[in-house]
Amino acid sequence: MNAAVQRLAFTGDRMKRLLLIFGGAVLILGIPRISAACMCSYVDAQEAFLDAKLVFAGKVTTVAAGKEARVTYRFLTTSVSGRLEFLNEVLWEKSVEPVQIVTLEITDPFKGMAGETVDVTTAVYNGGGTCGVDFKVNETYLVYAYERRRELTAEPSNVPGARWTKEIKLKSQADKFNQRLPLLVTNVCVRTERMQWAGEDVGILHRIANGEINPQRTKREHPVIR
Repeated sequence: MNAAVQRLAFTGDRMKRLLLIFGGAVLILGIPRISAACMCSYVDAQEAFLDAKLVFAGKVTTVAAGKEARVTYRFLTTSVSGRLEFLNEVLWEKSVEPVQIVTLEITDPFKGMAGETVDVTTAVYNGGGTCGVDFKVNETYLVYAYERRRELTAEPSNVPGARWTKEIKLKSQADKFNQRLPLLVTNVCVRTERMQWAGEDVGILHRIANGEINPQRTKREHPVIR
């Protein structure tokens, strides 16, 4: 077994142990379920600017429906009697979720712009269950856009095909499926917002562009629920 496979096996075993501990805590504490909600780690405008691939103000011209493949896992199941039971091993699953593909006409570029329009993907907005942005045609937004993260990272992709686990196979399939989507993504956690509510950020971004501010990173301890 080569080093990459050994590291993957170790990571998988460690993850299983952590999941078992978490699952046990849920059962002991009697927590029935975790409500679906968008949970964000706080990031300020300067840090969002540093992390984003593109930052711009833009007017939405079109919003189209799309599909995005994702790979998740389960370690608990519900028995016939209704009790939660641990699976013998982590179960990896691929799902296809609806997303929105949004085209914006750039009105004020702040970082990384090379064209007049840009396409971004965001989760479908549903009032807070997802972190999607509620884009509306003809509305103007301040957008922090990031490169899409691949499901399959570099190290597992280098494992010989004959040794691919179900996890690796599903993530590879998901990445191929997602090639049809824009390369850029955004959500409410990265401070993308309607321009009418983004005045403070716009002021900071103009000061960065004028050299009045050298953007710095700040770390916060607590997540923000949106």
